[in-house]
Amino acid sequence: MARELSTFLGGASPKKGIDQAVQQVNRTYLHELGSDLAPDPIEDEFIVPARKSPTTVKIRSEVISQGAKQFLSPTYMASMRRRNADTVAKMIFDLQGHEDSTDFAVYTFPIYTKIKEMLELLQPARQEGNSRLILRMLRDTLMNGLWDRYRVPDVRSKVVALVEKRLIVDEVTMNSADAVFDELCDLGLDPVGADLPLADQGDEQEKIKVSD
Repeated sequence: MARELSTFLGGASPKKGIDQAVQQVNRTYLHELGSDLAPDPIEDEFIVPARKSPTTVKIRSEVISQGAKQFLSPTYMASMRRRNADTVAKMIFDLQGHEDSTDFAVYTFPIYTKIKEMLELLQPARQEGNSRLILRMLRDTLMNGLWDRYRVPDVRSKVVALVEKRLIVDEVTMNSADAVFDELCDLGLDPVGADLPLADQGDEQEKIKVSD
């Protein structure tokens, strides 16, 4: 996120040129970008003292992007993927306390939300394409009637093992993504899902297909 690091008002000094009476006021802003690259405009105002001679106001703005580049490094993004995947695995494991609830879907929704947040987090990372593919398959198992399968202890334990084996690793391969599809289908889950209003917006070539 852009933020103001420093601002200073330079003292009035004669400006070289034709009119030696012209004064110049300098003001500098530094913007440091965060990992989300989100815009964050700076609004400021200041008073230029009244003078008989003209005053030139010079404003300089500089964007510092080094920090943002660091946060988008492959090593950092893989670390964030592993950390968040571990959270998802624990959330799925914790469903054991609600497997008999009539409103079981209420307890699966936070898992859907967390996976959605992971997809948004990893979206800028080109090297995490296979990770996003696996996450979309997991997300889709919670977007249709087959989410009820998560009531079954054996299904939950195997999905937790799947997350740990396929996502909490140094690198996620295409072979892993292919294997996840088969593993989810073997558990009676639907990794394709159905159209819902909650579907992610902006996922290129990732539209959810309607199951027959």
